Amino acid sequence: MNPDPEAASSRVTGIGGIVEPSGKVDALFETAPYFDLEASDASAAWDEVRAAVGSWRGVAAANGITHGLDAFAPAFAQLEAHTSA
Repeated sequence: MNPDPEAASSRVTGIGGIVEPSGKVDALFETAPYFDLEASDASAAWDEVRAAVGSWRGVAAANGITHGLDAFAPAFAQLEAHTSA
């Protein structure tokens, strides 16, 4: 995962054909069967990712990254806003 500070921009690579920011989370769950993931496994993986990046600001600060964090906040806010399907 590579957070884009311009969260509203379209993507070069898509998820299930989705290149616009809206619908990308739904596309992750819709394409899960292509990766041999049951819905419950996809939800568990999504929750695990959300938990891992939930403290991104603290992790950045602990690694000496203090400037420019606000630019990435929208990308992480989108992630935090979606609960598992």
